[in-house]
This record gives sequence, structure tokens and C-alpha cells, in this order.
Amino acid sequence: MIAATGSRLGSVLLGNGPLVWIGRISYSLYLVHWPILVFHLHWTLRPPSQVEQALMLAGSLVLATLITCG
Repeated sequence: MIAATGSRLGSVLLGNGPLVWIGRISYSLYLVHWPILVFHLHWTLRPPSQVEQALMLAGSLVLATLITCG
């Protein structure tokens, strides 16, 4: 664990719940986002729209959380 001694900003950032959660699932998120993107590109043969990007991000976050905490 990184110690943020003497830095109030560092302590606040490192103790922030959403940032801690992202840090915990980051490796799983790294592993799951590529297959989702590649399958989308393979099936549609076009870049994803903004709505599709948001859905892929949400799906990646859910899968990464299930892999890490499930």
C-alpha cells in the first residue's frame, strides 16, 4: 500500500471509495475490456458509437467486479 504521509490531498485521493474500487478491479478490467471491444468490432465491422462505448464500459465494469469480488 502506498503511504501518503504529510499530504492531505494524497490521503483524500487514496482513501476515496470509487478510486479504491477502480484500483481493486483494475487488473480484471484490463483483462475483460479487450475481448468486449474486439467482439464488437468483429460482429459489427465498424467502430462503436458513443452509446455502445458507454454500454461496453458498463459491461466491463460489471464483469471486472464479478471476477474480482465474485
